[in-house]
Parts: sequence; structure tokens; C-alpha cells
Amino acid sequence: MPLLEMKRYKLERELGQGTAGIVYKALDTLTEQIVAVKVFHDFLGVPVRELEIARRIRHPNVCCVHEYHEEDGVKLLSMEYIDGLTLAERLPEGALSRSEILTIAGEFLDGLEAIHKMGSMHLDLKPGNLMLTRDGHVKILDFGQARRIDPDDYETGNAPGGTPAYRAPELSTGAPRDPRADIYSFGVIFAEMLCGEHPRPPVPIDFPADVRGEVRSTIECCVEMDRNKRFNSVADVRNAAALNAPQLQPSRGRTAFLAAAAAALILIAIYFFSSVGAVKNAATSGQGTKTVVKREQKTIDRVAVLNFHNLSGDAALESYTAGIAETITAELAQVSGLIVVDRDRVLSAAHDIDIPKLDIIPAANAAEIGKAIGVDALITGSIQKSGTDVRLIGRIIDSATGQVFGSTPAIDGAFQDLFKLQADLAGQLVALIHGTPVERSQKAPRDAHSSEAFQAFSSGVYYLEHDLPADALKAFDRTLAIDRQYPAANHYRGLTLAKLNRLDDASDAFKRALPQSKAEEDRHLELASGLFQLRQRHCPRQ
Repeated sequence: MPLLEMKRYKLERELGQGTAGIVYKALDTLTEQIVAVKVFHDFLGVPVRELEIARRIRHPNVCCVHEYHEEDGVKLLSMEYIDGLTLAERLPEGALSRSEILTIAGEFLDGLEAIHKMGSMHLDLKPGNLMLTRDGHVKILDFGQARRIDPDDYETGNAPGGTPAYRAPELSTGAPRDPRADIYSFGVIFAEMLCGEHPRPPVPIDFPADVRGEVRSTIECCVEMDRNKRFNSVADVRNAAALNAPQLQPSRGRTAFLAAAAAALILIAIYFFSSVGAVKNAATSGQGTKTVVKREQKTIDRVAVLNFHNLSGDAALESYTAGIAETITAELAQVSGLIVVDRDRVLSAAHDIDIPKLDIIPAANAAEIGKAIGVDALITGSIQKSGTDVRLIGRIIDSATGQVFGSTPAIDGAFQDLFKLQADLAGQLVALIHGTPVERSQKAPRDAHSSEAFQAFSSGVYYLEHDLPADALKAFDRTLAIDRQYPAANHYRGLTLAKLNRLDDASDAFKRALPQSKAEEDRHLELASGLFQLRQRHCPRQ
């Protein structure tokens, strides 16, 4: 059957089929990234619920959904392409080692906990919806059956959804859905990996002889037919097991993406399983748990910050994407030994390469920008707002390849605390760049106007980048009216005035931007250099 022809997405091959549609590997011609696209059957409506739930969740062990797209009547979801096998494809190939099982179970729990913490349930967990990547990690897929956690969600008379062999029994009765249904599915999958065959609760599970009683009872509790006898949460699964774990020295170094949950599970399993040697081999030298995603070691001495991507689809949030980038630039400039290229040079390089948006950059262009401004890495990320809450995630792109080098954990908090959250994100980025937290110079605490000033400043940067200097000037004036000492406001006011050809006023603005540190002095000189270039452009010699 010939593949669909689309303008934006070039479909390469079919990856799989489900009740809702067909998934393809594709090239997104806008971003030049390889993605997976789920093309929905014609008779289905817009997947509002799936999109709303999936886009809220950003976690290394959950497949990232990018956006919904319609073209010539075809409805599809664009998502992260994952190179690997599903657990359903892997299981028939032969028994999994104990270390493989522990890694899968640990990362499975990590992803599941992230889903629950975002107020959602997956409700279709099965080996076919767990992807094992080529480098040995786990991604939870497919939110087609997912629901928000709601005690009144009976959906009486509707199809229960999910896959019968892994579906919690209460889902077939029309009872309210809750996260314990996902815990049931986790227990069934965990038992299937250990036993090599699918369990059929309430029939007792025939565990291998080397699986000790504690891990048996943990799984049996997960798959209780009466959900009131199951663990109430993913945290309860861990905590109940950890009560029986011996006091051991923390294992050193682990595979990338192995977070706190997997570490706890490994320690527990050393006690639970007889085959301790295999587990110890899975956890070799390095220090306990890290919250940052750590990749292959790379020396990063010089960086530049791109705009953050607005994942919320809220136009009012667009002005913050550049403001966050500027704040992260200022925060990283405080780090000793790290050179942060000025944003004006980044924007100039992007303009020369003809890139319209700095938050979505194809890999080839990212590498081109990196080469043009001479940096080891580019820093970008995303901002996502839901109600009064906001989430920030940072990513580091290898400027040599244009590929993502690593990403921070999500920084969650109240939107009104966005200014502080950016400082927290900067700290995570520093830890990711250098492997450990790095000393930053101490700055005076911000006053109560910081959030309002940041909003005004972000608007100014946004207007300036979109060639609206008159609006930008008003925004920077408003910023300084709120906070006369606001970082970089006078710098950007100077650039704006220069763009308006008010060069004497621009010079005065730069004089007011008194550097308070060596990093700020270097930044001031770099901006002044930009002003000189603007003078040359606007006032050429006769």
C-alpha cells in the first residue's frame, strides 16, 4: 500500500498499527528532524484528550509528543521517534537478564510516576507500549486510552479500553478509574519479564526459584484483583520494598537516565534476588543518584543560549521565550570559567543563516550557528504553562552535530515564581555541563517587583527580535520603571535605541549599564561592539 504524500511530513515507513490509526517514521521537513507520526483513522475525531494529556508530560522515560497537525483532511500527532524494539518484540527473543529486568522496571516506574504526578493515568500499559531504546532505556508510549485522574470518572456503559490481558479487572465493571489500574498493569508486566510467560491473576504466579519472597509479595500486591488491597501509588511500591532493603553502600556510576527510582530498585533487588552478581554488574562505579540526564563526557567551555520553545500553544506566553533565554544567559555568565556568547551575536548568526524562529532549529542549522559563533554547545529548552503552574526544561545541543547532548529534569512551580525557577534551571544546566554543581557569584536578592519586571523585559526582547523597536523601547522603559537595576535592561534599551537610529541616546543607555562583574564587563563590551557596528551601518562615511 503506497504511503500518504504530505507537504510537511515525508513518511518513510510504517512502524505499527493500532485501533486509532497507523504510526509511521517520517521526516518533518519544517524542522528537518526524524519523528514518528500517528495518522488517525478517518472516522475518528480530533484526539483532544490524548493531545492534552501527552503534551503535559515531559520525562526521559515517556515518549515526547510534539504537536497535532491536519493536512488535506488527514489528522495526525507528531512525536519523538525512538529507535529500538517494544518489550512485546523483545520478550520472544529469549529470557531477559536480571539486570535488564531491573533497568526496565525501574525506568518504567519513573515514567509512570511522572504520568501520575501530572494528574493522569495511562490505562493501556502493556509490553507493546513500552519501547526499549538501542542504548538500553525505556519509553512509555501511546496515550490513546489515557484519562485525567477524576474520582467521578465512571464512564458507565462505555468500552473499558486498554488491552484485556493487562487491564485491571475493575475497568471492566464501570467503576471509577484511578492510578491503581496502572499499578496492576505494571505488576503483570514485571511478572511476565521475570517468569517468561504471561501471568493470569488471580491464578497464583509461578515464579522462578531464584526470586525471593519479598519481590514475589511486591508483585502479588500490585496484581490484587481487589484494588483496595494494591499499593496506592508508585511511591508506595518503592517505599514498601525499601523497608526490607539492607543498608548498603551506594553503588557507583550507572547508565545514563537511571534515576532515583531505578537506584532504589537495584538496591532492593540485590537483597531480593539470589543472582546478586548480575545486579552488581549493572551498577558499577560512580556516585549515587543524579537528577540530571548525563551523557558521554564532553568538554564545554563556551556556550550560547537560544530561545525557549512554548509548548502550551498560548500566544501570551510567546514573549517569555526570549526573556527566559536572556535570563539564563545572565545566570550562566556568573559561572566562573564558562564563556557565554552574547544573545545579540546569536541573533545575528541566526539572521545570517535565515532562521525565522530561534526556538525550533533543525540539527544542521544548530551546528551551523554553533560554528558561526564558535561555541561548544547551544542551550535551549521549553516552557509549558497549565493554569497557575509552569514547567521549565533545559536542553544542551552539541554544536558539532546539532544533536541533543543532555537535558535537565523538569523544573516545576508557580508561574508567579518564574524568575526564581529560571535560576534553578540555570543551576541544573551548570551541573549538566560540568557534571557537578559549580560555584556562582552571589547576587543581591531580587525585590518583590522581579516577576512584573521580568514580564516587561521579556516583552521588550520579544518585540526587539520581531523587529518592533518602538514597542520594545516602551517595554524596556517599563522594566526600568519597575526595577532600575534590572539585569541587561539598559543593555537592551541601548540596542533598541540604536535600531531606532537614536545613537546618542543609545550610548547614554550603555553608560548606565554599569558592569558589576568581569563577566558583565565582557558582556557590556560585546554589546558596545554591536552598537559600533550599528553606527557603521546607519551612519556610513561619505
